[in-house]
Amino acid sequence: MKDQSTGTTIGILKMGAPEPAFRARFGDFVDWITAKLPANAKSSVRVFDPAAGALPEAAGLSGLIITGSHSMVTDPSAGERTAFRWLERVLATELPVLGMCYGHQMLGHVLGGEVGPLPGGPEIGVAQVTFAATDDPLFASCGASESVAVIHWQSVRRLPAGAQVLAWGEREPHQAVRFQPRAWGVQFHPEFSPEILVDLVRTHEGVLREEGRDPARVVAEAARWRERTDLIRRFVRLAAPA
Repeated sequence: MKDQSTGTTIGILKMGAPEPAFRARFGDFVDWITAKLPANAKSSVRVFDPAAGALPEAAGLSGLIITGSHSMVTDPSAGERTAFRWLERVLATELPVLGMCYGHQMLGHVLGGEVGPLPGGPEIGVAQVTFAATDDPLFASCGASESVAVIHWQSVRRLPAGAQVLAWGEREPHQAVRFQPRAWGVQFHPEFSPEILVDLVRTHEGVLREEGRDPARVVAEAARWRERTDLIRRFVRLAAPA
């Protein structure tokens, strides 16, 4: 049954956090998302953190954003499993939901899909994504092709029943998915800044070399990259229209 108690507060389900040194430079995952919110939504964010204990009910929200994480959906902690069950209840209310990277995979898992290792190893840096979402209320204004920030080891390998692919890339066939009429996921990171992406790429130079990629070239691509999907802002405006 749809929850009729709508509000104007954006919820953020915090499924992970950066390493302490990285957080000291750039802030927390929640900070990155909050920075991309419309100005009138920045002061009404409600954070749900499974690491802090039991998750309260999500009443009064106009939308929910699920963060990324260093964890793997296929190897959840007790707190993450609790968050999976909590998300199932949220999805049953038809609250608008947007999952990013881990959050995208979490949606796929909770709704009955299959998450597993990305074939060929992790995808790190900038990826070119093709959008085919002209009839989707969230993605319709995206260009036919966009450069996006990526860093992931796992992927939604099999989509849940009824899910619709809205964007794909050379390595990742499910870069954007509408899992339900009001639930979307993206494997990429619209919350990143170029500075965050550059630092993450440098942290994983060894992985890039193992894959036969030139870290200096990937860093240069990351430095030139700019986030142009405006996805977080558009999600909030869709979830809570003025």
